[in-house]
Amino acid sequence: MKFLIRLIKGFFMALSMFSVIPAPRVWKDGPHHLMLPLLPVTGAIIGLSWYGFAVLLVWLSLPLILSAALILLFPLLMSGFLHLDGCMDTCDAIFSRAELEKKRAILKDPNAGAFAVISACVYFLLGFAAVYAALERGADLMVLAFIPALPRCVAGFAALKIKLIWESGFVASFKKDTGRAHTAAVVVICALSASAGVFFGGVTALVVMGAALVAAALLCAYCVRQLKGISGDLCGFIITGGELFALLALAVA
Repeated sequence: MKFLIRLIKGFFMALSMFSVIPAPRVWKDGPHHLMLPLLPVTGAIIGLSWYGFAVLLVWLSLPLILSAALILLFPLLMSGFLHLDGCMDTCDAIFSRAELEKKRAILKDPNAGAFAVISACVYFLLGFAAVYAALERGADLMVLAFIPALPRCVAGFAALKIKLIWESGFVASFKKDTGRAHTAAVVVICALSASAGVFFGGVTALVVMGAALVAAALLCAYCVRQLKGISGDLCGFIITGGELFALLALAVA
């Protein structure tokens, strides 16, 4: 019973941290070590909401161009633009092509530079085109329900297993007191999400989720190699990039 109560508290903490979904405030003496394993669960909730929202827009028969824009924005709004912000900061650092310490200083700088703005423009351009193409060709939108969880599994796994860039901050506090059980939980959630997606979405879901996982893993390897560690911003880069490549795959699958 005690574990269940702590799990529920951790779930509410994850919702309030990683999304804009209203949740009870239980941060005082809360189980911070459950935040990273529950990150993909938050993604699953966002995914289910995303699918429901997309179905509603199709049912309303809104113009495709408007529906595409709203569908693209929905998961970003649901996460409070948290992960997009991290993606922009990471792009600023990586594409500066500076020395390691300078890259890390740029990563920590709250101001948005040119590469951050460019990366956001590229994301919205490609994402909008992908969603519009998927709607135009009548793609099965059910796979949207399973997309957000998978890049978050990669990000959560990376945060648990890879050395942190900074030994302070939110990710450091979430990683404290974690162990093999937390990593195993992320792997199990990933397997369950992928299995459910294939069961309900078939080959299309397999292709789209494969694109999300492979892209997230490759982006993770790239940014970790560039910055010699992991951070919350890099996790945002992994999540945002994985979702974008999943949408691109949905457009052509």
